[in-house]
Amino acid sequence: MNVLKKKGIIMILAAVLLLAAGLAGCSNGTSGSADSKKSGGKNGGFELTYWVGPDGLDEYEQSVVDEYNELYPEHPIKLVTMPEGEGGELMAAMMSGTAPDVLILAYGEIEKFAYAGALRPMDEFFDSWDDYKNINQDMVEKFKLNGNRYALPAGEYAMGFFYNKKNFEAAGITPPESWTWEDLMKTSEKLTKPEDGQYGFALNWGQWADWWFNMFVWGAGGDLTKAGPDGELIPTFTDPAVIKAAQFYRDLKESKSIQTDMSSKLDQLQQDFASGKASIIYHGIDDVKKFVQLGMNPDDFGVLPIPEGPAGVNPTQVGGSAYVIHSKVPEEKIDALTKYYELVSSKKFYEGKIEYFQDQGFSLTNTLPRTDIDTDKYFADTAPDILKAMENSSGNGKLSCYGSSVVSQFIDQAVQKMFVDTDLDIEKVFAEAEKEANKQAIPEYNKTIK
Repeated sequence: MNVLKKKGIIMILAAVLLLAAGLAGCSNGTSGSADSKKSGGKNGGFELTYWVGPDGLDEYEQSVVDEYNELYPEHPIKLVTMPEGEGGELMAAMMSGTAPDVLILAYGEIEKFAYAGALRPMDEFFDSWDDYKNINQDMVEKFKLNGNRYALPAGEYAMGFFYNKKNFEAAGITPPESWTWEDLMKTSEKLTKPEDGQYGFALNWGQWADWWFNMFVWGAGGDLTKAGPDGELIPTFTDPAVIKAAQFYRDLKESKSIQTDMSSKLDQLQQDFASGKASIIYHGIDDVKKFVQLGMNPDDFGVLPIPEGPAGVNPTQVGGSAYVIHSKVPEEKIDALTKYYELVSSKKFYEGKIEYFQDQGFSLTNTLPRTDIDTDKYFADTAPDILKAMENSSGNGKLSCYGSSVVSQFIDQAVQKMFVDTDLDIEKVFAEAEKEANKQAIPEYNKTIK
């Protein structure tokens, strides 16, 4: 079955995810909750502010805002271009009350803001919302902290192990329904043909190393960081699982079943996979269009399960965006705000969004936050293995390690250092990286949540 509907694949919620990324790094402005009380809707009401990019919303999402404004003219949504260039932080805007009322955050930002007291728990809203029973609870639970739920997911993507069907067939390998790290190595060795320039596994160890490495650490039963009781960031770089994951990287290198060019960045690894040079790659399911853009026939690749690590588990990396309520939203606005969140989380909204993109020739490769969407109707053009990987990621997906943006450079350096020089003691390398993270970055981060 062709993974594509017409010519390509796009993240059905790309606009939401891009907006979340923009909000997470945008500056303090004067267009948020505090100022929105000065101007209002009809009959002395108020406006709900919503930060958008320079190009505004896409046609479909704009139509939903228009629908909301027709339904609730006394408290309409006002679109405001995100402030730029002032160098402030979204956190400052949220704590001062100048952040927008309608707020979407990237997955990686939510825990930090929740621990800092910048977010309002959404339990009261969820408990009184009848349609909440149709929201994917696995997604919601990712942001349950200290017994409170802080986010309403808007869309989620996952990482997966892609494989080249032709290379597997030529090597006489049946795609496994389940497998382990050891199986991954043996399979990669069978797929390696030095005389043809073909290798098994495209291992992205040198660029954004923490993102790929974290998945292996989870498979070994640990993590790279943890949150303390009050949300303080605690590095765990020398956790036994980290050492096991690092040793597996070295084992893959020693097996000579990964790329021979140790300078290859992600774009080269993607090209290697698309050309058939690499047989397996760990990659975002949401961006499979990349391989097609590089000339690969969509019928020539598929998705395998995540291999189980020594701990007998196989979580995958997930990301996305979610609606939140910041703690400075005035009480009188909460009901109006949650009405909008109900509208953009409805079955009608997501079915309309899917149809909107399908009409433009695109298919869905994101996991939706609802459990009542007819997959037979709306996912008929999505390959079964990709659909299965998307479904599995809902309950088996994990977020990047807590505070990943703070510690990623130190993890990257440790992975690169121990991988290049295999004579170095792995534990000592990661201990030194943890020491530097505690010295250079973590104290400043922890100040923001105390």
